[in-house]
Amino acid sequence: MTRLLVLVMALLLAARSTAAAGGCPGCHRGAPPGSAAVIAVERWQGSVHAGARVTCDRCHGGHPEATTREGAHAGMVSPSDPASPVHSTHVPETCGRCHDPQYQEFIRSRHYRVLQGAAPGEAPTCVTCHGAMHTEVLTPETVAAACARCHNTRDGVSPRIPQEAHATLDLIFYAKTTLEWSRDAVVHARALGREVGEAEQAMVTAEAAFHAAEAKWHSFRFDEILATVERAYAGAKAAKRAVDDAVIRGALEGR
Repeated sequence: MTRLLVLVMALLLAARSTAAAGGCPGCHRGAPPGSAAVIAVERWQGSVHAGARVTCDRCHGGHPEATTREGAHAGMVSPSDPASPVHSTHVPETCGRCHDPQYQEFIRSRHYRVLQGAAPGEAPTCVTCHGAMHTEVLTPETVAAACARCHNTRDGVSPRIPQEAHATLDLIFYAKTTLEWSRDAVVHARALGREVGEAEQAMVTAEAAFHAAEAKWHSFRFDEILATVERAYAGAKAAKRAVDDAVIRGALEGR
């Protein structure tokens, strides 16, 4: 009997240690298959957040080091509760703790004003496009489809927005491809021993403009976004021209 009690206690302690070591997933993986808890863990495991070691408590609160359900959930409230950090009205602020440039642009948007106004349920948040775990891969098509949920001819709410969003994100992606192309050219020219200082400086300017455009996207002010993307694209092209000139000079000089 004593041995049985010792065995039971050991198993309980082991289970508690496993839960504590595994944080929230340590317990939630044990929920029934297909349940919301299990699905949340699976989505988190495949997310950028998991790779960056951003754990559940960073957004939801709670105490992942606790060894009891009550202790782990102490202080937490349902996402439907306006006091929750993941309630729709608080999602931008919660995401903004890590993604400040995007947050600063989003609070300039009309979406944010609606979210903080009388009809918060009618406004999109970060989750609308990115998903709760940031597992959604954004494309011009998926973004346009998300916009069309509200911006359409049926509801008469700025029905041209999906088309404008699609075109703008298309240009952002095109600028990104041009940046990658120019960056590869700089690396190749440097490996050949060419002088690439001018090209590198142009790339620094272009990449800064591109990152600003990525953040500015969250303001949904398409004229500002396009102007910033154009600077990024122009900088990338300038870098490529500088690389080409350096390679040609080297060839003419026999280097």
